Amino acid sequence: MYLFFRSQWHLNEASRALDCLKKAGRVAQQCMDGGVQAQLLAELLGRYALLRERGNEALTTNLIDAVIQKIREELANLDQSEEVEQITKHFHNTLQHLKNRMECPDPEGLGYEGLNLA
Repeated sequence: MYLFFRSQWHLNEASRALDCLKKAGRVAQQCMDGGVQAQLLAELLGRYALLRERGNEALTTNLIDAVIQKIREELANLDQSEEVEQITKHFHNTLQHLKNRMECPDPEGLGYEGLNLA
């Protein structure tokens, strides 16, 4: 439910949100299964985008770039399966959302200038 409200939300605090996402990233990278790691990082990327669009300047495009690159590395190392296809689809949908926001930025949120989606 929190995703749809623009009112006060504890993750609107820039430093608190960044700490939370960094912890989530460390947990994801500790997973031994590459598929699980890629899936968690893809979910994390969506959260980075959500909070950046809500005005959290601590979530820089460099940070988002790093998550994107890590997901690409993990996906490249996985054997094809139905699970990997679902993770890849989710990742590509998130990238498409970022691309759309770069082309048509939300005037109330932060943009993605300098983000490299290639």
